[in-house]
Amino acid sequence: MKNDVSRRSFLKGAGLAAAATAAVGISGCAPTSPTEAKDDALASTVGGGASKTIELNGQTLPASMAKPDPVPEDEIASTIDCDVLVIGAGPTGICTLLCVLLKDPRRIIVCEKSPERIRFVREHYPDVLVTEPEACRDFVLRHSDHGGADAVLEVAGADDTFRLAWECARPNAVVTVAALYDRPQTLPLPDMYGKNLTFRTGGVDGCDCAEILRLIGQGKIDTMPLITHRFPLSRIGEAYRLFESRQDGVIKVAIENRK
Repeated sequence: MKNDVSRRSFLKGAGLAAAATAAVGISGCAPTSPTEAKDDALASTVGGGASKTIELNGQTLPASMAKPDPVPEDEIASTIDCDVLVIGAGPTGICTLLCVLLKDPRRIIVCEKSPERIRFVREHYPDVLVTEPEACRDFVLRHSDHGGADAVLEVAGADDTFRLAWECARPNAVVTVAALYDRPQTLPLPDMYGKNLTFRTGGVDGCDCAEILRLIGQGKIDTMPLITHRFPLSRIGEAYRLFESRQDGVIKVAIENRK
């Protein structure tokens, strides 16, 4: 079989794992709680400066991977709603959207240029606002309460989407980049002077896979609409070529163990 599947398209197949990493970005909308601050301090050092670890599913992992205990209701001083912008509605972008929906932010905006994918978002997620890249900045300004998005999740990885991400962010926002770029990106500090943005980067991270599967099993994440095509294992090369070409309205391809 001819091996003509790009590294970019292969990595984009791990959409939900990358989406879980990206969706962490909206945690920047809320202040750090005393409990979280205490856990961070414990996770950083123990004894003579050695890193603290935990045992999870038979593996020794950094303590930073442990989820803190929920903050009791009577200790929550305030809650902050978010306006979230997701740039890109491809396979990883939709998975990111599913994770963002779990957080129930005040408003979600998706930026996408493909008419097919725009229709998909509007059909399956009618409460989500949709705009195209050319109108995105003005659209976000009109539909946000603080002069831009509180959290921006850049999942598209196109030539101009990194700049679009920080331009659409309000001052002091969190910009999370889960996209895989083909070339280095420019960080024009003079142009973004005064925005005080926090940038987070990530990619395919398997540490949340167990939670993702649990949420799917509970019906809290519904991935079925993403599966637009099915192929037997014997035709997996054809499936990858279809996925990479983005033809026939493909979003996700399910591989079945059949002839």
